Amino acid sequence: MDASQILLAIVQGLFEWWPVSSSGVYILIAKLMGYGVKSSYITVLSLHLASGLAVTTLLYRKAYRLTIDFLKLKWDPFLKGYVISILTSFIIGGLLYIAYLSISELYGSIALLILGLGLLVTTIILFLKHGEGVKSEISIRDWIIVGVLQGLAVLPGFSRSGLTMGYLCLMGYKPDLCVEASFLLAIPALLAAGIYNALKIPGSAVNNWIVMFIIVYIIGILSAKALLELARSIRFYYFTLILGILAVLGALIQLVI
Repeated sequence: MDASQILLAIVQGLFEWWPVSSSGVYILIAKLMGYGVKSSYITVLSLHLASGLAVTTLLYRKAYRLTIDFLKLKWDPFLKGYVISILTSFIIGGLLYIAYLSISELYGSIALLILGLGLLVTTIILFLKHGEGVKSEISIRDWIIVGVLQGLAVLPGFSRSGLTMGYLCLMGYKPDLCVEASFLLAIPALLAAGIYNALKIPGSAVNNWIVMFIIVYIIGILSAKALLELARSIRFYYFTLILGILAVLGALIQLVI
């Protein structure tokens, strides 16, 4: 286990929940360190298992309730939209995962840049009007769109959290709802991607992967908790300002590098 792998694990755990493409940053840093793109792509996706378990730990009560309601067929609006969104993201993500090597990472950076600029414009409008995100129930249409956006995030450069949280913020939903919905939606996608790609890790690299897994899990919990607390404690336009700045910076870094 060398320092480069520890650094990569920290990057993945820290940025998974913030509006910066953790996979994109991971692969860029890995390339600078001499790792191959394909192997890095598989490794970072396998570490999504740790990220998925981290957010499940953080939101275990809500995740448990959703699971029980699903098994008991208690289809309230949130659960109905949640399931539709997951299915949408799995279809989109699965198709893009297969086609990844023939798709340029540049589009992800541009999409993140556009989203970040949109959030900054939204911040200005809300600040001038003293507006707030007030919607407390996500529509089926927006659940579907968020599912598509999460599916796109299988491609490095597309920030899953940035696209999903950013879109919901732009639509005027409460900040804590935007974050929680994004987190909960991520759980099945991250677990599925993590398990599938963890099985591809060579036997000789398993011990190092386990150490990286633990690092991502611990830092992932701390990072997700910090973002959730931020969403609950500050005004809406400050939240969109922070998301917008981070999204723009993340996109610019990827475009420059």
